[in-house]
Amino acid sequence: MPEHSKRSIEQYYSEFPEHDRLSSSSGQLEFERTKRIVLRFLRNPPATIADIGAGTGAYSFWLASLGYETHLIEPSRPSLPRPYFCLTPLCSL
Repeated sequence: MPEHSKRSIEQYYSEFPEHDRLSSSSGQLEFERTKRIVLRFLRNPPATIADIGAGTGAYSFWLASLGYETHLIEPSRPSLPRPYFCLTPLCSL
């Protein structure tokens, strides 16, 4: 990825934190709607999911709570969830 693009992405997420966005009123609607759409395409657990570009992990943690083995992959350090931990015993983060 070109350095300029990487900086632009990191700058965007530092100015507009993903966790704050998803917890806003319009963000909550997006989060709930996206969950419904995602469930249409997933097989039932147990299954393994790689959440690439996971942001703060909202979807990864939700999927883990449903019994999926989730692998959160996020290249942007400011987006990593705090505290950073794994919800599944087989997690290889």
